[in-house]
Amino acid sequence: PRPPVSWDPEGEEAFPLAPREAKELLRGIAPQSKAILRLFCDNVRNGTGWATIEELMTASGHDSPAGLMKAMPAITRRLRTVTGNKEAWLFDWYDEDWEWDQERKTWAKGLYFIPSPAIQSLRQAFGMEGGRGAVD
Repeated sequence: PRPPVSWDPEGEEAFPLAPREAKELLRGIAPQSKAILRLFCDNVRNGTGWATIEELMTASGHDSPAGLMKAMPAITRRLRTVTGNKEAWLFDWYDEDWEWDQERKTWAKGLYFIPSPAIQSLRQAFGMEGGRGAVD
């Protein structure tokens, strides 16, 4: 792992994932998890990757938000292993973008995002910026 990074897990920004760490992260996760991260990389606006719950379920093959909510922590666990930071996270959201369906007992809508620099490192690992060092 790289030397400790000055980063505040209580702050507003995701862990500053380095390109080498992004490649290692992608190598150690399931295809469904790669599809989740690829979706964010395909939907970048103003330096931030965005994805709705519906888009994430479609990309990863989950038929319910509950299934998706079990898959995403696996990415975070792998991130923490790769970075050596037990508090590292990538996924963020604004509370006002979420809606709970009381009848179905699940999220009816939601929007996640991955900000820079993490999204740029992930795009590079997928070969989306310059194509060097891509991971399948």
